[in-house]
Amino acid sequence: MIFNPELCTALANNDEELLIKQLQPLVKKLSYSERNFQEDLYQELNIEIITAYRKSLPLIEQKYQTFIEHLD
Repeated sequence: MIFNPELCTALANNDEELLIKQLQPLVKKLSYSERNFQEDLYQELNIEIITAYRKSLPLIEQKYQTFIEHLD
């Protein structure tokens, strides 16, 4: 997204009118590209799930080893 100083000002001042005015073009653009936007969100979600899974594998293995050690 391109830096928009007016949007930052609207957020900082809680200026609802200016905020709506600045976000309308973005919302309009997203409504036209809804399918692509949804696909992008699904792709990001998949990446997040895969990343979390990969990070959790060592933890799962460690918990399994601890469980086995407690059985002995």
